[in-house]
Formats: sequence, structure tokens, C-alpha cells
Amino acid sequence: MATLNLAMEGDKLEIEFVSPAGNIVGFEHEAVTEAERRAIRDAIEQLRKGHELFDLPPAASCSLRVAEVAHGHEEEHDAGQDDHDEHGHAEEEGDGTHSGTEATGDGGDDEHGHGVEEGDGPHSGHEARDDGGEEDGHAGEEGDTHSEFHARYHYECNDSAIETIGVRLFEYWPRIEEIRVQALTPDGQFGGVAKADDPVIRLR
Repeated sequence: MATLNLAMEGDKLEIEFVSPAGNIVGFEHEAVTEAERRAIRDAIEQLRKGHELFDLPPAASCSLRVAEVAHGHEEEHDAGQDDHDEHGHAEEEGDGTHSGTEATGDGGDDEHGHGVEEGDGPHSGHEARDDGGEEDGHAGEEGDTHSEFHARYHYECNDSAIETIGVRLFEYWPRIEEIRVQALTPDGQFGGVAKADDPVIRLR
């Protein structure tokens, strides 16, 4: 399942979106054909357009400052500590598919392991292990063939009292059926699910 993590503090809003690649491009194996590589590039380009993917209240005057996107092979989709070696590997496997709208000096690199940090097991299997290494990258080894997209958006808003956020991801990628939402706001922490027929996150 795709996940969306939100964090609001003061005039800052952070949104992190993680989805299995199958939801976005229709396949999870490593891109082989030019068409598959192009599909990944196009998806990354669209994912960078955070201003088109989320509807924020006009009164909040939110401005997208940073958008970072990566594609890499994963086994799990909801861990969360960075690993620079794995980060580099994601860029290799994603065919150079790591991009951001601008460089970040706000610790974005550490926070944004691109979902690849969760792949400690499969990545070390790719490069160092010999227990099933021959199957790495093949459909028979399920844990090693899953890949995902990981995007992070940083907004600055004039008014942090955001009550709702519209999610337009379903419009661009109809394969996404629902998104698990976790939010941390000044009012507390909560979780929920956004669906195509109700694509609104209600923070209050």
C-alpha cells in the first residue's frame, strides 16, 4: 500500500509519499527496456510537481521549496532510517532516477533515504551475500524484485492552520486504490486512509 506521512510545525509542512512502483509505472522489476526506463523518468518528473499533486488551502499561502524523488528496489515500504550506501544504490538501480527541485541544506539527505534505506536486507543480498544471490533481480525472488518510489516535499506556509489537504495522486496514477496516512500536527498525531472516492486528508 502507498503511504503518506505529514508533519506540520510552525510555518513548515513536510509531506513524504512512498508507493510500490507497480502503482506508478505498472511494474516493480528493474527497468530493462527503453519504454520502462522512460516510464520511470516520466513518473519521477510528475512526482516532482508537488504543487499539482496536493491541494493546499489558498489561505495558507503554501510555497513548495523542495521536492525530492527517488526510485529504488525495496522489500519493505515503511521503515525509515537513512543509509548513504543504500541511497547511492537507489540511484544506480533507478537508472539515475533520483532528482530534486533544488539542493537541500536542511538535513533533507538524512531524512530522505528515498525509501531505499528499508532495503538493507535485499541490497546486501545483491552485493555481498551468496545465499540466493543468483536469484537477485529475478521474479522468483519476491523480496528482491519489489521497487518503490519515494518522494519528499517541503512547503513553507504563511498560515500553519491547515485543516484539509486534497490528494490528487489518484488522478495521475489510477492504480493507487488507497493511501495510508500518518500525520503529526500541532494538534497531535493521527492516522487514516485516503481513497480515490474520498481524496481528502482532514487534519481537524
